[in-house]
Amino acid sequence: MKQTRLIGYAAVVGVTVLSLSAGCSGSDATTFGTGSAGTGTAGTTGSGAGGASATGTGGATGTGGASTGTEATSTGAGTGTGTGGASGGLQAGDLVVTEIMNNPGEVNDDAGEWIEIHNTTGQPIDLAGLVLESGPVNHMIAASVKIAPSGYAVLGANSNMATNGGVPVDYQYAMVKLMNTKGDVTIRTEGKLVIDTTSYDEASGLDPDGRSRTLDPKFLSAAMNDTDVHWCSGTSFFAGNGGDRATPGKANDACP
Repeated sequence: MKQTRLIGYAAVVGVTVLSLSAGCSGSDATTFGTGSAGTGTAGTTGSGAGGASATGTGGATGTGGASTGTEATSTGAGTGTGTGGASGGLQAGDLVVTEIMNNPGEVNDDAGEWIEIHNTTGQPIDLAGLVLESGPVNHMIAASVKIAPSGYAVLGANSNMATNGGVPVDYQYAMVKLMNTKGDVTIRTEGKLVIDTTSYDEASGLDPDGRSRTLDPKFLSAAMNDTDVHWCSGTSFFAGNGGDRATPGKANDACP
């Protein structure tokens, strides 16, 4: 009779030990509830996009790894600011070249050339790490330049408004030159994914001097800005009641 009871008691203890082992979170864990996977390296912990469980990987009763996880962000994937360096999820057409001042009148070209970029998406985009290109020359954007959803940013040869004709430049690039008669502008990732590219040629009849080349707001897309057909000369003064005509950093004037 005593022997039977001892066998039964051993069986209960064995089942209990097995149950506790199954509840541990880490594959190497020996302590109930916390385990050795405390940082959730499998990306299943935390509140970010990588986490399938808000309480960690410690099973039904454990507390598992850290609450934020190591591979998930607090805002989740797809809701943060897109960045340019490794494409950051950017796709062709997310950015559009909407205005080009390739021949300013108030100051010389080296001091007054600039390009306007439009964000066509519903998310902010940071241009940092993207490449601006014109002809054989390119420049990687080396600082944060955040464009709000449906907003604009101005990239220029000179960010000093006292010497650039009064243009509010968000980022000053180097080396890039905009030809007066015929040229092109491309914005792409370092990995060669072209977000937008456009070309211009005064042979089309559009040859503004002291005015920007302005994309008509009716054609605000990467597919529609490829040639001069949908562009015209800027009409609004952007620095008081005189000087060059353009709309840097805001919606363009409608073309006639």
